[in-house]
Amino acid sequence: MKIVKAVVLIYCSLLLCDNFSYAQVTSVVIPTSKCDYIQSNLTTNPSGTWNHNFGVGTYSSRRGSLYRRGFVEFDLSSIPQNAIIYEATLKITHNGSQYVLNPWVTKLVTSSWSEGLITSSNQPTISGSSSDWSTISANAGDTINLDVKEMVQRMVYGQVDNYGWSIQVSNEAAPYTSGTFFRSDEYPIVAYRPRLLVRYYLPMTLSNVSVQHESETGANDGEITLTHTPIDPSGHSYTWVNAFGGTVGNNLSLTGVSYGWYGLEITGNSNGEKEYYGFLVGTECEEVTISYTTQPNFTGNAYVFDWVNSSGIDYKDVNNGNSPYFRTDNRFSGSWYDVKSYLDFNTWMDDAFTINQADLLLEGYYHSNVGTTNTADFHEVTSYWNEDAITWNTTPTNEVSAALTVPNTTSPTQDATVDMISLWDEWKMDNNSNYGILFRLQAFDDDYQTNQIYYSPNGTMAYRPQWTFKLALTHANNPIFCEGAEGMPYNELKKELDGGYGESYDDKLNFVFDEAYNVDAGLYLVTAIYNDDHQIEARCNASGTTFGGIPALTYAFDDNRYVMDLSGITTLVDQKFYVLEVQNTKGDRFFLKFKHNE
Repeated sequence: MKIVKAVVLIYCSLLLCDNFSYAQVTSVVIPTSKCDYIQSNLTTNPSGTWNHNFGVGTYSSRRGSLYRRGFVEFDLSSIPQNAIIYEATLKITHNGSQYVLNPWVTKLVTSSWSEGLITSSNQPTISGSSSDWSTISANAGDTINLDVKEMVQRMVYGQVDNYGWSIQVSNEAAPYTSGTFFRSDEYPIVAYRPRLLVRYYLPMTLSNVSVQHESETGANDGEITLTHTPIDPSGHSYTWVNAFGGTVGNNLSLTGVSYGWYGLEITGNSNGEKEYYGFLVGTECEEVTISYTTQPNFTGNAYVFDWVNSSGIDYKDVNNGNSPYFRTDNRFSGSWYDVKSYLDFNTWMDDAFTINQADLLLEGYYHSNVGTTNTADFHEVTSYWNEDAITWNTTPTNEVSAALTVPNTTSPTQDATVDMISLWDEWKMDNNSNYGILFRLQAFDDDYQTNQIYYSPNGTMAYRPQWTFKLALTHANNPIFCEGAEGMPYNELKKELDGGYGESYDDKLNFVFDEAYNVDAGLYLVTAIYNDDHQIEARCNASGTTFGGIPALTYAFDDNRYVMDLSGITTLVDQKFYVLEVQNTKGDRFFLKFKHNE
């Protein structure tokens, strides 16, 4: 993330820019990588394809009621693993003849199969879960459209293996002829072959973020401005919430707010897809404390485990997103297995902040460390993951070293507070690199059952994790800025010019003498303003008489700060550089190079 500083040397911009956008929807039509069918009476001989068609349906013979069942598989490797599937439609075109209404059912295949070798006796396993099926009543049109969006999403995430689908009629025991023949991937006309239409977009990333921090406590003039490229043709709706969950805005930009945490929910009007992101607003030239309880939508949360139970069921591909608990375990239930958790904080932080505190409080639910210790660590996650899809077999990458320790517990419900300044100092420099943390025991020792279990952002409201930030916008590299009034920087006069420069604002130039305290403005006299060609734009003589529009020093504060109104110097050009010369009564000269802003 590149933060664009509006001013160099002595002023850090109130508006910090990055881009905030969706990728445009990408549409791909994927051909089959495999296509075949079986007949229930052919147990050893493959059916192959008949005249470039594959059969789906039932028919009667001397052997009784028989069925035909199609299989198709598609290569999804071109779709990024973090893609959000907007639409996935399996399209198959029949040969023009249909027999008796018998709804089509597409079922997820759960084991591998080989084109040209598949028979009714060696056919792959098929999911029995209704969530892995897509059904549509037979229709008179040539093309059948089957919605497989949710299944494709899980395939892309790696939550389930991609072995394609079985295409069947819903009642394969029907004692009559039903179904039809569909065009196969060998059919001469490409448009009639089986194909998978997938439309997807990538998760929201932050760019073009403009945060104006509150000018002073109580001013309520903070702003968060974003740009957003719509992906939903019917548009999006926007909802801003504060740390208490209350709605504070319904536009893309949020204005008129005090320091604190604010969350944005973006909803597609037609498809209901949602994205969430949080933002931190500070107060200029002050340290503020921002405390808030994590909200489920704005904090990714999941645990994963590698358990194979006594019945041989493998849970390494099971998702446990949105769990009420944030945990890490070493457990025994027929066999030893490990549990680890992930949190993604989904909050954008300005790199102008000096982070003096970033504590995450975890409310204890239940801990066990009998006979040993249950010391755990936070590790920085370094790649994308999704709380609705992550499993033990699809975990993201993480940093192994530089862990943050969560100490051994001394009571079953002990709370934990983790200082996370080091991670936030890194994340604020590139907010798009913030993938959260992994929570795991330091040692998974199969001699002891140990764990640390806390309430998660999806847990009971009163016990959810809580953040406490102390964030300062004191501009440590330019403390003069925060000595200013009205949010304007005070530029330091120098005895010799160097490569640095200041800026005027709204035709006003602030400057300060870095000398002994003196309240008498009359001891200092503006003698001239030069342009970048070293020509005098305006000057003042020794008696203080002005000409060329140069003003007298009409503003003086009791700490050597001055405000000069430049609006009367009509020859000054916006965005051009000038040099101010000031002389004290002893004849010492001081200079300030500045860029003029009208």
